Amino acid sequence: MSAETNKSMRTVRTTMMMVLLSVIAIGFVASAQPTESKVHVEPDVPLPQQPSAPDPEPLVSHAPVVVVPALPTEEETLLGLSQVCYSESRRRSDCNAIWQVARTIRGCIALDGTYTKCSNPHVRREAPLEALRRHSGRVLGQRPTTMRRLLAIRQLRLNGTRPALMERGPWEAAERQAWLDTIEWARAAIATNPQVCSRGPSTWGGPGVDGERIARMTGPEGRYDLVHCGDTANQFLRVRR
Repeated sequence: MSAETNKSMRTVRTTMMMVLLSVIAIGFVASAQPTESKVHVEPDVPLPQQPSAPDPEPLVSHAPVVVVPALPTEEETLLGLSQVCYSESRRRSDCNAIWQVARTIRGCIALDGTYTKCSNPHVRREAPLEALRRHSGRVLGQRPTTMRRLLAIRQLRLNGTRPALMERGPWEAAERQAWLDTIEWARAAIATNPQVCSRGPSTWGGPGVDGERIARMTGPEGRYDLVHCGDTANQFLRVRR
């Protein structure tokens, strides 16, 4: 075999080897590329409605409800003072002194309506009628009673109609006019606030029915002094300071 033939054969073998290596390289690169996967896509379908979370409940305060007592009206004040004056005495001087008691003993009321010391927070000053209600609760209905006379006085009204518990004869003869006069005395006292007592009185009592009690209250062991309030049927007393 000549040298030319050997050289040609080596060239052919070299060429074939290069082609084979190229084919192998192309296959390797192709296998390394990611293949696209065909994904089945459903048509647009609305998602089922999920139940929504309930709205949060509003915050509710469990603090006790505070009821602020309303101040008595002018009409309530006039009626209340008239009822007390009518019950205690048929004199204008007594009605003036009773109104001075109501203004003197005024304390303070908490926001829940209870009587309290004025040094406590969140209080307001009593109205004179509220002080009278504390003092004369059986007349004005704050304390129970079975006395027919007091129950009848509770039924009195400013228009002068006869209370159901009062007999027609006495009412028409004298009691109605006495009641109307008392209303006018009370109206004048509220309008002018007369100072008829030598010092501000705290309470009163009849010298007949309350004589013994008054003697104890004003005695050495008592807590009250007598005060002069003019020509009154009742005796008026003041707490010792």
